[in-house]
Amino acid sequence: MRNGMRYIFILCLFLGFTSCQEDVLQPSYKGKGRLVLKDVDISAEASAETVTRATSTFTAPTASELTYKVTDTQTGEVVYNQPGEFTSLVLDEGFYRLEASYGTENMGIVPYLYAATEEFQITTATETAKSLSVKLSCAIVHPAIADNLLEHYDTYKIEISDGTSIQEIPNNADFFVPAGKDYTLTLSGTNTLNEAKSNSWELKDVLVANRYTLNCNPDLPSFTLPEQMEGDVWSTFIYITPMTAANMSSKPEMTEKVLANIVYEASADGINWIQAINDNGKTVIKGLVANNRYTIRSRFGSIICTNSQQVTMESAEQLENGNFESVWNKKKINGGNGSWSRPLYCYYLPGWNTRNERTTKGGENATGGGTGVGYGVWWRWCSGTVPTADSSKDANAVEISTLAFYNKKVSGLWSRDEVYTYTRDNGTAYAGYLFTGTFDKNTDTYTLGIQHESRPTSISFDYKYSPVINDKCLAYAKVYNADKKEIASTIEFNSSGQEEYTAQTLKFEYNKEHMQSKAKYITVFFQSGYDTTISNMHRENGDYGSSPFGEDRVVGSVLKIDNVVLNYDYE
Repeated sequence: MRNGMRYIFILCLFLGFTSCQEDVLQPSYKGKGRLVLKDVDISAEASAETVTRATSTFTAPTASELTYKVTDTQTGEVVYNQPGEFTSLVLDEGFYRLEASYGTENMGIVPYLYAATEEFQITTATETAKSLSVKLSCAIVHPAIADNLLEHYDTYKIEISDGTSIQEIPNNADFFVPAGKDYTLTLSGTNTLNEAKSNSWELKDVLVANRYTLNCNPDLPSFTLPEQMEGDVWSTFIYITPMTAANMSSKPEMTEKVLANIVYEASADGINWIQAINDNGKTVIKGLVANNRYTIRSRFGSIICTNSQQVTMESAEQLENGNFESVWNKKKINGGNGSWSRPLYCYYLPGWNTRNERTTKGGENATGGGTGVGYGVWWRWCSGTVPTADSSKDANAVEISTLAFYNKKVSGLWSRDEVYTYTRDNGTAYAGYLFTGTFDKNTDTYTLGIQHESRPTSISFDYKYSPVINDKCLAYAKVYNADKKEIASTIEFNSSGQEEYTAQTLKFEYNKEHMQSKAKYITVFFQSGYDTTISNMHRENGDYGSSPFGEDRVVGSVLKIDNVVLNYDYE
């Protein structure tokens, strides 16, 4: 801020005059004469020595707004003292003085103008014509403190003092003070950094009709916002690359103060700005909207960076059929003909994959008789991951089961007790899977990952679990970049028994070396358990009329999953 004072020209204002009246004195007015005011010239011009000029913020009065005063100079008696239009006045013969004024010679927002004639004489039965030249008779103080400086103040005031009294005065307006005195102007207040600030300027022996303009222009710092990385723009938040000393383009002595108080913010409309927070050393703007375009800027008080940047948020993709309400597809593998034959289906869930093609493999080529295409077909083949109406919220959920299958052909009629015995003695068990990716039934292997170009912060789901003794289910998720390198993963969640549906959230931990990598693929994986020991499993009674479980099954751990949701808020 510069403390120098500059003299500025005032815009000349010329307003108002009155014409004389032609009154004839009558003989009855013996010993009296008439004062006639011929014209009144009013000037509110204020001079200065500098080449700049400031427009006046007041209007000069008209002649009818002046106060006129006539004084008998021999007796000192004021014979006339009134405001308003004045053209002539009948006076006793004698010696007088005519004066005109506007306002008072005090500090204030009203200017003081004054004019006085020389003394004149009134003689009997004559008219005496006089003219007045009314001029500005005070000094003008005009604060012109720049708006972009005042914006740095939460509260402020400008005051002027003549040593005995103090008045608050407006900015960018004329304020009138008696000439020939000394004045002190003070700008004080609390800035946006909550610091109390005060600056004063001295005016010495101010002159009549001079305007003293306080040109307090800010000498403020300027700075730039560093280039923000595309990989730091997520779905609902942005990691900010903060400024350093290299971003200061002026006032390097203020670097430490600016960097300590800089604000980073984003706006979708240029009006409403969301400020960044500091979270464990990271500068984050959160609470943004996926797919929206935002302007990012840095700000020190009201000083805004000389550049800003436009970014577009990532989308917030959800997994297809995460609530499992889509209709399952089913492929008929075999059977379904004759009174003892039941159809064998492989079940498919849109958006997901399973191990079902493996656990139904072989049923395609089964023939009648003792091959097991009859009512005992499910002792040899069955889909381990199927829909269930036992849901936490909606109509459907997914049941993922560990199942054991008899390895040999089924012949004859077995009692239900024998189903378990034969399977235990000569069977193979498979854990049930539900995942995003592809499955090879011939090698019984899976390839994880489907296309997904958003980076979630966590995954949540509802689960219910009935394990065999000491078994635990498995759930996890991973995110990969375009090179299929893993950039984030959750913990491997394992749970023992859970009788009621329970909400579970797994947080994604992003690898530090891949924090800015964009997502290209995602996998979500659920497994019914690890224990495939058939002796730990049990026979579950089936119903001949039900589908897909028309017959008994040998069942291990059963995991039920519902409402899989990807979360994108900053955590």
